[in-house]
Amino acid sequence: MPSQRKVENRYHTLSLYFVWYNFIKQHKTLRMTPAIAAGFVSSPLEMNDIVMLIDQREGPPKKRGPY
Repeated sequence: MPSQRKVENRYHTLSLYFVWYNFIKQHKTLRMTPAIAAGFVSSPLEMNDIVMLIDQREGPPKKRGPY
C-alpha cells in the first residue's frame, strides 16, 4: 500500500496537469484555452505564472533538518 506522502504527490501531479491543460494548453478545436473559453481568464497563462502562484502560497523555504 502506498504511503500517504506518495498519494499526496500523485494528487499534486494531477493538479498541475489539470492547470496546464485548462489554463496553458491551447486547444485546436477551441483555438484558445478552455479557461479563456469559459471566461475565467482573458489570456493564456504561462508556466512561470503557475510557479509564481505556487511560490506565493507556500511562502519562504523552511529550514532543512540534519542529514
